[in-house]
Amino acid sequence: MQELPNGWTIRYGCPLGDVPPALLPELHAQLCGIVHELANLAENSGVWQIVGSAELHIQVKGWRFAYRVPHRGVLEVVGAHPIPTSEGPPPHPKRHLSRRGVENADVATTAPVRTRYERAAA
Repeated sequence: MQELPNGWTIRYGCPLGDVPPALLPELHAQLCGIVHELANLAENSGVWQIVGSAELHIQVKGWRFAYRVPHRGVLEVVGAHPIPTSEGPPPHPKRHLSRRGVENADVATTAPVRTRYERAAA
């Protein structure tokens, strides 16, 4: 358990023995960032209903950590598991589809792309 300067506490309600020690500072930094954001939320924010009743997750360098916020002022880590490699890497950030087709693609195209105005005129 660690109390932060803003009055919040981070509790570890699960064993972290299998987590690589080099990863723990990054985990702590991300949890502190979450706590900072939560501490700045208004008491009457609708976010509290969601956060208070859900198990949330963050991913840090190949590990998935589950946490919950049982009440204002406490963030509790409740699970730590390595992410199976079968899930594969996340999608490439430069390759995604939208209504207009591929955006920000780093793949060269051989055919010119026409705008809807050029298609209408054709």
